[in-house]
Amino acid sequence: VPGTFIANVLDTHKFDSSTPTYDDVKTRITYDGGATWAPIPAPTKYADVSCRRCVPGSKDCNLHLHVEGLWHTGADAIPPLYSHENAPGVIMAVGNVGRDFNTNPSALCTYMSRDGGHNWEQVLQGPNIYEIGDHGGLIVAAKHQSVGITDQFFFSVDEGQCWQGPVKLDQAMSVANIRVEMASASHIFSLQGTECIKNNATAGLASKCNGKVMEEPHGTLINIDFMKLLKDFRVCDDSEFEDISFTPGCQLGGHYMYKRRKLDSFCFNGKDYKHSSPFQKKCDCTRADYECEFGYKLDSKFNSCVKVPKRREGTCWIIDEHKYVPSATGLREIRGDTCERNHITPGGHHPKGWHPKLPWDTDGNGHSLEKKGSGGGMSGVASFFVFMIVMGVICAAGGFVWTKVLDESVKKQVLGTLNTTYDKVANLMPGGTSRPHAGFSDMREGFEPLAEADVAGDES
Repeated sequence: VPGTFIANVLDTHKFDSSTPTYDDVKTRITYDGGATWAPIPAPTKYADVSCRRCVPGSKDCNLHLHVEGLWHTGADAIPPLYSHENAPGVIMAVGNVGRDFNTNPSALCTYMSRDGGHNWEQVLQGPNIYEIGDHGGLIVAAKHQSVGITDQFFFSVDEGQCWQGPVKLDQAMSVANIRVEMASASHIFSLQGTECIKNNATAGLASKCNGKVMEEPHGTLINIDFMKLLKDFRVCDDSEFEDISFTPGCQLGGHYMYKRRKLDSFCFNGKDYKHSSPFQKKCDCTRADYECEFGYKLDSKFNSCVKVPKRREGTCWIIDEHKYVPSATGLREIRGDTCERNHITPGGHHPKGWHPKLPWDTDGNGHSLEKKGSGGGMSGVASFFVFMIVMGVICAAGGFVWTKVLDESVKKQVLGTLNTTYDKVANLMPGGTSRPHAGFSDMREGFEPLAEADVAGDES
């Protein structure tokens, strides 16, 4: 879904690099490409009440999910958040509800969203590994190796509304991953992991463990063909699809409609099925389509963009080198936004900060959004051709003088002067010629904050 990202934030004031933990790691979500971030409210729907560890809607009761990038790796690593472009809107993740992320297996459960992260529900107990197939029409999950071995798996044919199983396997194993071909279009899944060993820890499943004591467990791969498992299923016909929208309103300037198999149609999308591009209806521009420009931040009430004090503004080499022109209003259009600029609707997320007299500003790349034809002068194409003609005449004249008039001694003096002048000018430029080779302490000044603010953060 355009503009939707999920990330974890770390309280660096409490972080101790010598003893890294997940304490004070919190999950945030954005629906506008990173302009604003907010916590994910705790779900109200739970398949297992033991996963409901706080009262939804109360303070510090949010959903925290494991995402790629955390340092917890190895066999006991927690499965990461997962989605696929061929299953629009579907997100699977392991996490917990509460104040921050919790690595205790007893607190972890499996959650999913089927509308691009706007709504979540708890669907399976404990940490599970998962995979999406049949273009989103099949989801398979199994107990992850971080919490032990298993001889079963679960699956859903309606995007997690109902889960079928457990389906028993002929052998028990430690499941590290579930795989499907890269396009997530197939109905054949593979459970990947290692065989289990007969010992006291696996007494309940000892008869299904093929590993030998004192030997390294062998890798195991079990294939599951849902065409054979679901023999009554057939390939869907056109009447079994519907148009849906994952967003309650506009997102990045548009209202997107997707085509999806109806959740109560029990059929396969089929490997040859192709998701059509989402249909977009453009929305009128509002304050929600703009963010604070570099050097600006939201005020304490999250209403208006105010200038950051010069001493705290930092540096931005593309501004210093005149490759980016900052907005004079302190607002810029969120990159990737497609709102209809001919119709400006006051309001949005921060209505008090919206100034309807300043609708056209910059496009997030420092380029003006003014209407074409609003001023006089030549067009950009005409100006370009005039420039090229003038430069051609200058180069031709210079080439004639260089080849026909100047002798070799004069040419050497000219080249030496040009080299010296270039070095002096380059050293005077912001960042100089050393900018690409600068160390981290220099380069980090060229980055700007990921977002304006955490508008729904933990404020007292």
